[in-house]
Amino acid sequence: MKKRQFGGWENYRISSLFLFFFSLCVSIFGVITGKSGILDFFFAPIEGAIIAARTIFFLLIIGGSLNIFIASGIFERFFYLLFLRFRTRQKFFLFILVFLFSLSGTLIGISEEMIGFLPLIVRVCTIFSWAPVLILLLTLLPANIGVMASTLNPFVIQVALSLPGIKESSFLVVLFRWVVWFILTTLTAFFIWKLNCYRRDNSPESKELWSAKLPTLYQKIIMLLFFGLLLLVSIGLFPWPDKFIFPLPKFISRVMNPIGRWGVSDLSVLFLFFSVISWPLFLKQKPDGLFFKHYLEGMIGFLPVVVLIAVASGISFLSELSGLKSFLLRRLFILAKSLGAQEVFLFLLFPFFILTSILITSSVSFAFSVLPLLIPIGLQLGTLSTLVSSFSLCNGLVNLVSPTSPILMSLLAVTGFSYLKYIRITWKFLLLLLVLDYLFFLISFSLEFI
Repeated sequence: MKKRQFGGWENYRISSLFLFFFSLCVSIFGVITGKSGILDFFFAPIEGAIIAARTIFFLLIIGGSLNIFIASGIFERFFYLLFLRFRTRQKFFLFILVFLFSLSGTLIGISEEMIGFLPLIVRVCTIFSWAPVLILLLTLLPANIGVMASTLNPFVIQVALSLPGIKESSFLVVLFRWVVWFILTTLTAFFIWKLNCYRRDNSPESKELWSAKLPTLYQKIIMLLFFGLLLLVSIGLFPWPDKFIFPLPKFISRVMNPIGRWGVSDLSVLFLFFSVISWPLFLKQKPDGLFFKHYLEGMIGFLPVVVLIAVASGISFLSELSGLKSFLLRRLFILAKSLGAQEVFLFLLFPFFILTSILITSSVSFAFSVLPLLIPIGLQLGTLSTLVSSFSLCNGLVNLVSPTSPILMSLLAVTGFSYLKYIRITWKFLLLLLVLDYLFFLISFSLEFI
């Protein structure tokens, strides 16, 4: 199955223009105050790329690695096995798909990559005669719901933790996120099934309608490697209590962090290692020898996001250089003291993240450009713990609603649904998500979760 690329610049027009305009305004402020020069506007993205180098390398490596796994055909064969097992239990099969896609989003941040699974989803919906809208909803909702909860998602959690001032998540914090993930995913599964009005049961003849073959030996091994990789990522990112933390044996690595304290650099090494291991297996499965071609295609798909990260991180650097950061902090501290710390964050933080996420849809770019401005206030007011959970919930929700969302607009274009029709079908569910998001935000605020 060939992965279709929809990660082009056209999907990031709004974010690109906003970040460019934001950076230009910060630069002009610095020139007026005499604390930065004209050429610093062009220097900022370079410095931003250096600051965010670990995250950038991680994005490129995971993009190439995921594309290799997709090109190997293991996902098509895996879903074919699930299909053979549960083809007579359509509701149960749909719930399995929803939870698997959501799990991929909450563990490794898969969102736009779901477009690569679109042919499989189209095939499943055609065989079962499910409502056409399920093609759109199965591709869009589950993975983004997983990203919204972001239990271990490195694109949200690890990127935020790489910023100075954000502390490590506790065991209780991650447990709370898993509860949020389970509630949202279950609601999503029931909502999608409720919309499905299949016309007949095709199960007796459905095996013939799907002409896929059973996995080969090499695909089974690659499949085991992929799920083993997910298991290692989950174990390595989970914030285990200190008594369960142990360093890696020295013959494996003298540099990597202990399991349970992994960051983006450790994950980069892990994904790169598993890609190298799968290389000979991939060549056995794909004798054309296009391993590096598929790997580079996966990396290229992340280039627009990489550039946005460099610009966003450059804004943080430029705002500190120009004095804008200290200027804004002084004003915000005055506002916080006049209204009260909790009131400011409780009533302004959630809508602020919603509005900002409309303009900056990429969670990584959002983290590098916006969070650094709020961290000092959170430290001062003792409400830093709400930043990560609230920005994850808001950013994930906006990507399901906003016309600036790359994944939403790409899927609407591919599936042939209009934006208004999508909103008309899902508005009640999206409104429920908004209410639940704010409820979870209040809970995390009261419990001082990250």
